[in-house]
Amino acid sequence: MMVAPVETVTVLFTDLVDSTALASRVGPERAEELRVEHFRLLREAIVGANGFEVKNTGDGVMVVLPSAAAAVECAQAIQQRHELRNRHAAEELLVRVGISMGDATRSEGDVFGPPVVEAARLCAKANPGQVLLSEVTRVMVGRRGEHTFRSVGDLELKGLPEPVAACELVWASLAAATTPLPPRLQVLPLTPYVGREGIRARLSQVRQLAIDGARQVVLITGEPGIGKTRLATHVASEAHAEGATVLFGHCDEELMASYQPWVQALRDLVEHAPMEVLAQHVGEHGGELCRLVPELARRLPNVPAPRVSDRETERCLLFGAVVGLLGCAAAQGLLVVLLLDDLHWADKPSLALLKHVVAHVVQARLLLLCTYRDSDIDANHPLSALLADLRREAGVEWVALQGLAQQEVESLIAAAAGHELTGKGLELAAAVRGESDGNPFFVTEILRDLVESGGLVRGDGGRYVITAEIAELGIPCSVRDVVVQRIHRLGPDAVSALCAAAVIGREFDLELLSVVTERCEDDLLAVLESAVAGSVLRESPQGLGRFVFEHALINHTLCEDLSRTRRARLHTRIAQAIEDVAGDNIDERLSELAYHWAAAGPAASAGKAIAYARRAGERALAQLAPDEALRWFTRALKQLATGCDVSEADRCDLMILLGEAQCQTGEPAYRDTLLAAGDIASCIGDAERMAKAAIANTRGWLSNVVEVDAERVAALQAAIDAVPAGSPHRPLLLAQLAAEACVAWDFASRIRPLIDEAQQLARKDCDKHALARVLTFVSSALVVRPDLMAERMALTGELMVLADGVDDPLLGCMAAAMRFFAAVEVADIREARECAHRTWRLSERTGQPWMRWIARFVAGVIAAMGGELELAEKHASDALKIGVAIGFPDAFFFYSPQLNYLRYEQGRLEEVIDANVEMRKLAPGLSSIPARLSFYLAETGRLDEAGELLSEVTQAGFGSLNHDYLRLYALAYWGLTAARLGERSVIAEIYDLLYPYRGHLIYPVPIALSSAHTILGHLAGALGRFDDAEGHFAAATTVHERIGAPLFEARNQLCWAQMLLSRNADADTPRALAMLHRARDTATELGGVAIVRDTTHLIDAIETH
Repeated sequence: MMVAPVETVTVLFTDLVDSTALASRVGPERAEELRVEHFRLLREAIVGANGFEVKNTGDGVMVVLPSAAAAVECAQAIQQRHELRNRHAAEELLVRVGISMGDATRSEGDVFGPPVVEAARLCAKANPGQVLLSEVTRVMVGRRGEHTFRSVGDLELKGLPEPVAACELVWASLAAATTPLPPRLQVLPLTPYVGREGIRARLSQVRQLAIDGARQVVLITGEPGIGKTRLATHVASEAHAEGATVLFGHCDEELMASYQPWVQALRDLVEHAPMEVLAQHVGEHGGELCRLVPELARRLPNVPAPRVSDRETERCLLFGAVVGLLGCAAAQGLLVVLLLDDLHWADKPSLALLKHVVAHVVQARLLLLCTYRDSDIDANHPLSALLADLRREAGVEWVALQGLAQQEVESLIAAAAGHELTGKGLELAAAVRGESDGNPFFVTEILRDLVESGGLVRGDGGRYVITAEIAELGIPCSVRDVVVQRIHRLGPDAVSALCAAAVIGREFDLELLSVVTERCEDDLLAVLESAVAGSVLRESPQGLGRFVFEHALINHTLCEDLSRTRRARLHTRIAQAIEDVAGDNIDERLSELAYHWAAAGPAASAGKAIAYARRAGERALAQLAPDEALRWFTRALKQLATGCDVSEADRCDLMILLGEAQCQTGEPAYRDTLLAAGDIASCIGDAERMAKAAIANTRGWLSNVVEVDAERVAALQAAIDAVPAGSPHRPLLLAQLAAEACVAWDFASRIRPLIDEAQQLARKDCDKHALARVLTFVSSALVVRPDLMAERMALTGELMVLADGVDDPLLGCMAAAMRFFAAVEVADIREARECAHRTWRLSERTGQPWMRWIARFVAGVIAAMGGELELAEKHASDALKIGVAIGFPDAFFFYSPQLNYLRYEQGRLEEVIDANVEMRKLAPGLSSIPARLSFYLAETGRLDEAGELLSEVTQAGFGSLNHDYLRLYALAYWGLTAARLGERSVIAEIYDLLYPYRGHLIYPVPIALSSAHTILGHLAGALGRFDDAEGHFAAATTVHERIGAPLFEARNQLCWAQMLLSRNADADTPRALAMLHRARDTATELGGVAIVRDTTHLIDAIETH
């Protein structure tokens, strides 16, 4: 027996004070919410200090930290986070902490030794909010960190023979965040907010829920001008006045940069957040946020570069970083309010990030205020899908704004006038309400129009006077009418300038407008100032010389009044002007240039429109916004279809880029797009582009487990034939081809040369990342050859080392998965569990859907091997849901073997037989399905049907079975069927085929069945070779006990007992009876109904005999 080594560890314990009384006081539901919040605060501090949570102690945790200094930092962060949270909470969460260090041992994930006992007793001794640590720990902290300690003397601790010298950590409270109100929210209308008291009262309640730690989302919708932004701004401003951090991002029509509202909001947060918040964020997420907010690296020194992986993983890391920063900011302050305005114009990446934040930030002081026009979205709008998803989320409030009521319109007009309404004023309010339906923007525009036209004048006493009868005032009957009237009163010079500005966008700058209109800036400024005075424009807080239309309706109206030809000419001049003024910042304005050149029409250069659309798409890909990239590449290809004179090489490039974007967004069409790109490249004889198209056309391993993708194989082969021998693409092309064709081509003559050349070339290049990718595909190809397990184990071991060295989460997850598949097959359970844990950690860290599928899939295998059938089914079902959601074509074919195994052990075979019949039709190339179906038919008494299936395969010969990853699985089931039917020649043939793999588990990747020894023992017993059977069953027991597979062993005991009863030698029956009882007891405990049924039947037969 091995003795665990002794090591020096630092141990920290926490405990929530008076948790029982708290639960009694608030009730079980609220107590659970508080418990989740408490553990979130604990784990944020633990992760920030690089601690390892050993176990949950009920109301606290036991943590091991890398040093005494790290433990003190962790304890301080725990107390500070809870104190900050308690400032505005109805129920306080008070924590005590104990720390000690010394020699200890580790065993099966736990830690044992004196420092564990000391830390636990110090924690129990501490007062609420206090941190006690041993004097030895304080000495080891030394001068690392600016900490203050106070001696508490020698403490008598329960269970310890001698007093322990201890001290107290004196920690200071954190300062609340002081982020200023975003500039766009600082410019408020002159009139106070009136009306909608009920809605405002409800939103105050929602804000309090967010302050209490439950993330809230408010979706404010309504027609243009109804007051969505004004209401959201009012709520945000009130929260800011009470100490909240307020962030703001808005969406622009057409001119959106990728993630624009998030960039705006997070840039403000990074600029003003306390340094400790940013430092903690970088400690947890590295430099991932720099992809969106490069200012982080300028504010904080030594920020690491974002990790390099596939685009989907990089995007998940970015999303995780956004969630982390918002969560960290919310933990440090009263409340974080994030206002996202005009979501009906949001790009898909921004909406995807919003969905991610809502789903992953549940317990945090975060309030999301989102505005959108419901009139501008239909079923195909990307926002529609998000809104449907949000209806399933907790903490989401929907506010549909209607027009102001009559009394509210009166209050609005009175506030604008500065005095109460009487007589004619009330009549005017009624008339205005009738024409405007209470739309606040329409109401104020009518009032401005009446003032400008002389219908309303301010009298000597300061009160407004109506100069004519209400019916004679000419109140406009539409918003458009009133906007047109007001703008035309500014004069033709103003109208001309404002029309050009409107085509630029809702926000524009004086310099650009000057170039477009060919007017001097001073003259133009006078015109714009008159528009500001007339409340058509306002100066933008984003910088000097920038202006913004008061409402989107105004610049829409101006654009609509222009002829199509005039608009196109203006777009051309704007695009040319941006090129002139952009200088070195042209990359920042690619979206604008692509938009304006595309809108310029055929009179402009279509080549420029395509070039800028491509550059905008490439920038979107680099910014992890594949949906936005997809839009630009699609637009470029549409323009190509109009007959633009662009080379076939450029068309091929656009197709490759489009395919990459489709692949990253989960669109299955990426396959056909990239095949088409490869065809174009082949036609023009461009080997480089052929290689790029073929390499991009993969999901990172075998593309289809059901059948060989002949077109992908052909594209890879064509690219290999085309590229020169020294091409850097050649190793990966060879490895991908081996993985794609491994189930169809002869291994020795065709797959082995591909594998060997790929590895030889990749090792020569000395590029670790490229070699790791090659080895991933090679490992995938070797799955079909269980006889090469030693080679596969060596390669996957090397792959794990390489993956550790390149810091690519997806590559790390794929390496762990490949190693897991090999480790399970050779029954190396310790390695398999470590790989499973690694896939889970990486998937949780990134949130990447493909990695989450892998993690849950392998977790299901581990749970099934451990006899945890319910847990295995949960993991398998979770994996299926994720796979379906991301369009994974084989999701059901991986789920099906897991479900079939579970139903078999649960005694519910009848539920899956029909599904197997259908699957056989869908995937005739999978040898495992008829094999499994034949056994299930035999098990349920349908022996004739089972025999027909067996006869089909025996006539073709077992050599006809595909050499795929399911071959051993299929042979095992055919053998069990033959044994049930008494087909001795078939049993003998399968025994010989399986015997070389007797040391393996029967593991076809989706699910493990048992040690091959169990199947071989069963077959040997059916042949009357009882001594051989005994040896196999005994060997299986050794394997099953070593890997901790109790249900596998229960079935092994059942088969062994059946063999003993068949042999019926001296003492066989008592031995068999003992085995049957052991098997039944185990199966009863684990829910193995089928084994319980079969063992009970045999026990009853023996005992009654």
